[in-house]
Amino acid sequence: MSKSCYIYIFLITITTNALFTFLFPRPILMTDASEYNSNALNIIQGNRIEVLHDGIHQLKPPLYPAFLAGIYYLFGHSLWNVYIVQIFLTGIISIFISYLTFKIFCDKRAACLSGIFFSFHLQTLIHSGILYAEILFSFCLILFTFSVYHALLNLKAKWFILSGFLIGITTMVKTSAQFLPLFIIPVIFLIHPRRKLKGLLMTILFTVAFLMTMTPWIARNYRYYDSFVFCSLQGGMNLYISNYSLEIPTGEKRLLSMTDELAKMSINENISWVDKDRIFYQEAIKMILKHPFKMVYLSFFKSINFFTGLWLQAYIIHIGYPEGSVISYFTNNLLVWIVAGMNTLLLLLAIGNFIFYREKSEMISSTIFLTIIGYFTLIHTISACSARYSLPVYSYIIIFAANSLSKTLRRLKLIRYFEQTKFNF
Repeated sequence: MSKSCYIYIFLITITTNALFTFLFPRPILMTDASEYNSNALNIIQGNRIEVLHDGIHQLKPPLYPAFLAGIYYLFGHSLWNVYIVQIFLTGIISIFISYLTFKIFCDKRAACLSGIFFSFHLQTLIHSGILYAEILFSFCLILFTFSVYHALLNLKAKWFILSGFLIGITTMVKTSAQFLPLFIIPVIFLIHPRRKLKGLLMTILFTVAFLMTMTPWIARNYRYYDSFVFCSLQGGMNLYISNYSLEIPTGEKRLLSMTDELAKMSINENISWVDKDRIFYQEAIKMILKHPFKMVYLSFFKSINFFTGLWLQAYIIHIGYPEGSVISYFTNNLLVWIVAGMNTLLLLLAIGNFIFYREKSEMISSTIFLTIIGYFTLIHTISACSARYSLPVYSYIIIFAANSLSKTLRRLKLIRYFEQTKFNF
């Protein structure tokens, strides 16, 4: 595929993202965006990266606030500066998506389609103009995918070391990636079953590079909490809150997303966050084991929301817009249904890729994409599940959807040609 195609895809992507952000600007910071902004300003003011603006220790991974702080330091404190950089990152992501599509399927049309799909993916357009970590996370994850694809292709040490470093960086943006290496390692032996010794050596290099990247943050956690904390101390609370509905009887409504006892415990300054996290994990596991069938039912509906964004997307879209702004009630709901419809169509196309166009060589080469999709689906349907969490996954769904559509168009063209030839004969 020529360089000009990648340039066009890049330009189309940044244009669509810039237009959407310009038409629907977000002048107000709310929820996580406000916290990220405050922490970034705290870093600019000369405070340590691991301490929050209010003086307590940082519970979330530090790279997104550091990313914002770097933009503020270079270009000044303006949300538009962040949006411009994030829009630029979406352009780079589109290039990697097209590149990987072409490498896996050797189809120029599929590669172009994947870039175009991504450039008009409404969920991506929405998040380019929000101070959420999803765009940076998607960027780091696609860089990791690019690296690990080449690592699995030729079992070269440099690619495995780079992959370990990149997945460490990705985990420092969002902790949801912290267990992904455990799912990547079996893929090495699946793709290269006859090179077990070489695969083992590459696994060691990959793991060491990953752990070395995480070591400074692990050391920081041990220094502050006097306990081993791999990345974050919010996993237990997220697991409990996201499944608390298991304890609520049908038809009953509750204001809190946890019991009164746990709510009091969560704000008790005499209990360390390490102990709080452990207690939340214990209570969440007890709750899940107590209601296994309800958990399956809940996970099913979580997965629908994860892939379509039909329920929670309304809240995400409206974040940051003051009353009476450009986003009206009608526009907001229209965007919700467009996002849900677009995501559903892409998902159906991707599924069709495996039903109608199974080719062994392509299936093996695309194993890494399936692994990443499966991993994040599992993580978020068990734990916290929001529409925005699926944004990184759609980079890979788009790859399969583009290949499915390209092959369908080719098949229809051949059928049409055959019918015309038969008629002429």
